[in-house]
Amino acid sequence: MIYQTFAAIDVGSGELACKIFEVNKKTGIHEVDYVRHAIPLGAETFKSGKISSHTTNELCDVLSGFVRKMEEYGTENYVANATSAIREAANNINMLEQVKLRTGLKVKILSNSEQRFLYYKAMAAVDSFFEKVANEETLIIDVGAGSIQITLMSEGSLKHTQNIDLGFLRVGELLAPMQQQAERYPTLIAEYMNNDLTTFNRMFMGGKMPRNLISLSDHLSALKPYLMKEEEKPYLSSKKFLEFCKRIRGMYEQDICNEFNLNKEQVRALQATLIIYERICQAAQVERIWLSNATLCDGIAVDYSERKDKVTIGRDFTGDILSTARYIAQRYQSNTVHTDQVEYLATAIFDAVAKPFGLGKRDRLMLRLAAILHTCGEFVNMNKGAEFSYEIIMGTEILGLSHKEREMVANIVRYGSETFPRYESVIVGVDRDTYLEVAKLTAIHRLANIMDKSHTQKFSDVRVTLKGDKLNISVATLDDMTLERGLFEPKAVFFEEVFGILPVLKQKRKA
Repeated sequence: MIYQTFAAIDVGSGELACKIFEVNKKTGIHEVDYVRHAIPLGAETFKSGKISSHTTNELCDVLSGFVRKMEEYGTENYVANATSAIREAANNINMLEQVKLRTGLKVKILSNSEQRFLYYKAMAAVDSFFEKVANEETLIIDVGAGSIQITLMSEGSLKHTQNIDLGFLRVGELLAPMQQQAERYPTLIAEYMNNDLTTFNRMFMGGKMPRNLISLSDHLSALKPYLMKEEEKPYLSSKKFLEFCKRIRGMYEQDICNEFNLNKEQVRALQATLIIYERICQAAQVERIWLSNATLCDGIAVDYSERKDKVTIGRDFTGDILSTARYIAQRYQSNTVHTDQVEYLATAIFDAVAKPFGLGKRDRLMLRLAAILHTCGEFVNMNKGAEFSYEIIMGTEILGLSHKEREMVANIVRYGSETFPRYESVIVGVDRDTYLEVAKLTAIHRLANIMDKSHTQKFSDVRVTLKGDKLNISVATLDDMTLERGLFEPKAVFFEEVFGILPVLKQKRKA
């Protein structure tokens, strides 16, 4: 049996990690080696806004060691991702160029939503309890160095996610002058977090109290043998967890180091992490706490293997992204019957033109998201719906999308009714290929949206066929099509400009 090795590299805020995996379509993904090295990238970024030359040199030395580890296993394929510390560093471009020149590694900076979705993929692949727990009201809490990610799951799918700038390292930097008041420190963190947690509960939980909390903290995962040693069940009760937090708060720093075999930096990070989790558990009143074993490296490996069609995880991750979008649309009281119809029409057109015009699965997802979200802005202003839909999409995190993809969706929606701009007038930074991609998807979205302008879903059994220089769109209906025909023709002009083919709307009578 032929195995391919793959390296996943996480340039994190507190440490660098490299996992070597064997990947095979029949047997799946198996970890064969795991190396880690602590570097306080986040502490520098959150304090000064930059990463120093000294730390960059250390970073390059460690990554060079990872390269040698890859060579030991004959590993050529890799993905190296950086998270919040480098994402927020003002000198990140220059720093990563040095990394590339000195180590040969090309490191991609993940957006927050990409990073959290990789963790989500890792949980689905690594944690045996995940699918069962996901079918109940569940909070996924990821306490990182720079921020907390709170994600709500219900009925087996993602509903909402929110990022709060309050990770364990950032807490230390913000409240460092007050740490001398040790007895008040937990209260200070609780007070600092209180408004964000209250707002999340009011706006997104709908008063529901989730039964489960899944922890994505490396610090809690490292303590799993201590936390779970007397547990007969695969989860920790909230009561026992809160008792553990109280016990740690009452211990001296050196005693914690000795009991859990941690250094002082790890203990300080653990203390801040526990206080954050304690406050969330109390606010959400969860019953059960599940400790995930997932790492970002696991998520990188799952994502790579899926994209290369090397493994099948069994979870519909695209469905999770769409579920999040539907939840956003519901929050802004969109007419979901209309948006469902636009999504149906848009995908029918897309499927007919995708292959000959170089559009792929990810483009199809962008188009579907645009269809789902295109009326959100009408909640703010009915006369400027497209403009405000753009702002809502750009201001709302959608797990699994990069910033560039979110901007693509927002522009498809915006230019669904506004004049599509010339390439020369587009904001600097949009490359030619992305511009053409957005133009194609906008042209499709315009046709689909105008075909349900009456919001009465006149058309069913839609058949779209590409023949020569014409795109025949055949719809079954007994309703009058005067409005749709009249509005369709102007939209067809832009479609023909973009694709070089003319859409033709044809009616067939229902039997």
